Amino acid sequence: MEIADSNGLNLESALHHYLGEKRGDIVYRRLVKRFENSDIIPSQKQSMKYYITISETPPTGVELAETLRKGNYLFIESELDFRKFEAKPRKEVIIAAITEPNELARWVRKKDVIFREVIGVNKTDQDWLKARLEEMNKAQSAEERIKISNQIFRVDFSINDMAVPPVDLRKEAFGLSLVYKVPNINWNEPVQFKFRYTFVQPKEETAFPIVITEPTQNLDVRVDYSRASLRNLNYFRAFFVGDEENPHVSLDRNNSILQIRSTKEDEWIFPGGGVMVYWSQQ
Repeated sequence: MEIADSNGLNLESALHHYLGEKRGDIVYRRLVKRFENSDIIPSQKQSMKYYITISETPPTGVELAETLRKGNYLFIESELDFRKFEAKPRKEVIIAAITEPNELARWVRKKDVIFREVIGVNKTDQDWLKARLEEMNKAQSAEERIKISNQIFRVDFSINDMAVPPVDLRKEAFGLSLVYKVPNINWNEPVQFKFRYTFVQPKEETAFPIVITEPTQNLDVRVDYSRASLRNLNYFRAFFVGDEENPHVSLDRNNSILQIRSTKEDEWIFPGGGVMVYWSQQ
């Protein structure tokens, strides 16, 4: 199997160039073996922008449940914009809300899941969350289930600049799948995915992971925590292979901005690594 970008640049050749032929062969075979798993669609991302804003209050226009607006949570707004090269057409795509973190690893590379995030609540609000999930189970229509889910998290989604509404919300072992029907598009060209995902994180949790799950080029990540009181914010960098300066990670404490950016446009950032952002408990 061959993986190449839009310019025909071959991933196997790139691995040979940067790692040497012997090591490059080993890494490439491991990647291909992983991609050949029946639950995985080999794909890659280009020009990926991932902008994250951490706030003490909900973003303007987002109305989450009153339970989540009592000062015990941080509000996280993730905006993603990337081009994705697919091996075969999709009929639907899924954005996952993980309510059972122990199940997260099983869903990082599941087919049709293009994004996943852990949705957690404080121990004192566990009964509230269970009640909402039970309401979804009893709901008679997808529209009703989606309306209930909007109390917990919100998503705005588009494919090739066409707004795409969710068609269903499914209860899974790991949590919830927000399902989108893919419009009629040309799969022989890169597909543009954009979405805004708003959710909460308990203030008692003092870390936020940024994980690369697919081969990625032109990565641009920005974490803005100027609207939250996060003490002693720092990060741990752990990427799979490659130049230690690609991507480059910088932390501007004066402006409360952390950035992760590709320094070499043609180089791949490989899956299996990322950055863990962490801070002191208030």
